[in-house]
Amino acid sequence: MRKIVLLIFLVVLAFVIRAHNINNFLFFDYEQGRDAQVVKNIYTLKNLTLIGPKTDIDGLFHGPLHYYLLAIPYFVSGANPLAASLFIIPLCSFIPLLVYKF
Repeated sequence: MRKIVLLIFLVVLAFVIRAHNINNFLFFDYEQGRDAQVVKNIYTLKNLTLIGPKTDIDGLFHGPLHYYLLAIPYFVSGANPLAASLFIIPLCSFIPLLVYKF
């Protein structure tokens, strides 16, 4: 029972830390713009991609799941970056559960 309460507390804490004062701390830089452009191409031009964002290692890329997850809030909100952040925050807040499971 204590483990469950602790895990719920960690998920809620992770959510609050990520969502607190997001209006002042949200930034839109090169990587966010690049991702927004790729996501726009996915949901407007029907240009599906099999390669995700570039890593720091030349020639190595992440998977495209990030882009496809971002396509949902971008499509619903009309490409509002704040909506994308608010969509990703709950997903990332469950990372303590994944760490616990591993």
